[in-house]
Amino acid sequence: MKKIILFATILVIISCSHFNNISEPYRNTVIENKSLAISQFDIKLDVDESYLKFFQNGDVKKNVIDYVMFTFNDNFMNTSTFKTVEIVDIDKSDFENRSYKAKDEFEMLTPINGSTVKSNSTYDFVMIIQDFEIHSKEGSSSSGVYSGGSWSGGGNFPPTINAKFKYLIWDNNNKQIVLFGESSSIAAITSEDESPWFELVSKASRKTIKKTPFDKYPNMMY
Repeated sequence: MKKIILFATILVIISCSHFNNISEPYRNTVIENKSLAISQFDIKLDVDESYLKFFQNGDVKKNVIDYVMFTFNDNFMNTSTFKTVEIVDIDKSDFENRSYKAKDEFEMLTPINGSTVKSNSTYDFVMIIQDFEIHSKEGSSSSGVYSGGSWSGGGNFPPTINAKFKYLIWDNNNKQIVLFGESSSIAAITSEDESPWFELVSKASRKTIKKTPFDKYPNMMY
C-alpha cells in the first residue's frame, strides 16, 4: 500500500472531543434510506481488569469488541438516516495510506479513489473505524460521594473509561469519500454492569453522525 497526501476541499467541524471533515459534494445535503456497512480494523484495549467484570465470561477482549460494535451499530441505526446498518468484514486489498490536511495532518487507511469497498454483500455506504483505543483512568484517591448522577466532596472524581478512534464513510456508488474524522468520549465508572460502557459508546457514536448528511436529529442539543 502506498502513502499519499490528499489536499481535499472539506468542511471541518471541530470541537474539543471530535471533528468531522465533510467533502464538498456532500455539504448541506441530506442522504436518506440508504444502506450502511460498518467495519472496524482493531480495538486496542488498555483497561484495568477490575473494570471489565461485566465481560469476564470467556474471551474478555472479544466480549468487549462485540459489545462495543453492537452498541455502536444500534445507536447508529437509531440516530442516523440510514435504512439499514450492519457490521461486516471488508476486503482491504484496495486500500492505501492517505494523509489529509484538516485539523492537523491526519493519516488513515482509505479505499483507493474509484474503488468499491468489497464485503459479503453490496452497501451504498461503508463506515470504516480504525485506530480504536479504549483505556481506563483512575479517579482521585480520597473519598467522595456519588449522588444524583454526579460525584461531590473534596474535589473527587470517579475512575473513567476513555475511547478514541478515527473513522471515514465511503460512498460505494460514487466511489469516493464522504467524510472522515476522529471521535472520543469519556464515561465515569460508577457501576460494575454495562452502563458505563453503553454511555461511552453511545456518546462516541452520536458524535460521528453529528451535523453530517446522515444526521437524523440535526437540531438535537447534546
